[in-house]
Amino acid sequence: MTPDRAPGRLEGWKQIAGFFGKADRTVQNWEKHFGLPVRRDPTGAVYADVLELKKWQASAPVGEVLEREPRTRNRKLYWLAAGMLLAIAGAFLWLPRVWRGPGAASSRPVAFQVGYDTLTVSDADGRPLWSKRFPSSLWPDFYHGMGKQDRPPVWIGNLDHDPGIETLFLYYPASREKTGTALICFNERGDEKWRFQPGVPVATASQQFSPLHIATTFAVAPFQPGDGPRILITSHHLFEHPNRFVVLDSDGMLLNQYWHSGHLEHLDVGDLEGDGVPEILLGGVNNAENAATVVVLDPANVYGASVPRQKQDYRFPGLAAAREKAVILFPRSCINRRFERFNKVRLLSVAGGTLRVNVQERDGDGECEAIYTFDGSLRPTGVVLSVRYQNLHLEMENRGELKHSFTDAEVTALEDVRVLRP
Repeated sequence: MTPDRAPGRLEGWKQIAGFFGKADRTVQNWEKHFGLPVRRDPTGAVYADVLELKKWQASAPVGEVLEREPRTRNRKLYWLAAGMLLAIAGAFLWLPRVWRGPGAASSRPVAFQVGYDTLTVSDADGRPLWSKRFPSSLWPDFYHGMGKQDRPPVWIGNLDHDPGIETLFLYYPASREKTGTALICFNERGDEKWRFQPGVPVATASQQFSPLHIATTFAVAPFQPGDGPRILITSHHLFEHPNRFVVLDSDGMLLNQYWHSGHLEHLDVGDLEGDGVPEILLGGVNNAENAATVVVLDPANVYGASVPRQKQDYRFPGLAAAREKAVILFPRSCINRRFERFNKVRLLSVAGGTLRVNVQERDGDGECEAIYTFDGSLRPTGVVLSVRYQNLHLEMENRGELKHSFTDAEVTALEDVRVLRP
């Protein structure tokens, strides 16, 4: 069983590179360092959805500066080189806070580069416009291909319809376990306009949680004509299960929030039903069910907290009961039931009225997964187990860790997806 070959689907690096008019190696570098939404089917073949590529391109405009990103595999050498370059720039330009380079008045920001402790924003010709130095180093794994974000950690565009261009930056310091994270908005000159810290105290019936939260990804999406864009952020408590999803206006003011028991680390926005109204989709884990989940929210109906059907310890008694549009709960494979507490969503995407969800079945092994597809009404249309899953199954059989062979019945059992609606 293989994924559907959709009309808007590009097969292989050659077609993906041709879409951008770049070399294969360039787009492979973009996937590694900038989150280019490239997928792999269970055979390992590379493919991409045209709508996803356009969405990525709009949220992270690709200038020549991206093509010139370092390709070294040694991150320590990269950070050392980046630090030396910044030190030289600082000696000439004196960078206590913000540097504005030549052409800043006439050029527009379109591209970015994240250094050891610095965000640099450049124009279409790769000329730096401004640079912001932070008080501590940034966590390199998050910004260079190993983080959990679904999209680049920087968004450049017009948030408030004035002539200026804003830059949104997901600030993820190496000291995040002490400070948490933040979404920072800069104006066209590199001045900070506002900053949003995602965490606030919250309590369940049995436990009080601190406000130390980690934001994993964000998106900018228009919902209603004339309202302006909305900023969506999903974050979770550093050590515990509460997850907070928020909707902000263009000034960084909180409009709505939704709490969930279990980390929802993945986010996408798309018109599943084809009615012109987008849905918000959050993917991760439902702790009360010990299962991977996708939560579907109506943008006009974001409030309150999830309500577990059992396990009262996971209720948020001080918050109103949320009214999700749908909650999808995924079955657990034999490998997951044998070794893990739960499975979890690793990737989700909406394109052309189709929802694709990759569910990770073995902790620490992102390629051991079940890949699901749903139509616009959230009816399951297929599930396939990755090659890595099947190989791992065989390895465990040979070691005596599993007492049965892999069969088609195992795939059939994973089709038992529960879609809960209000």
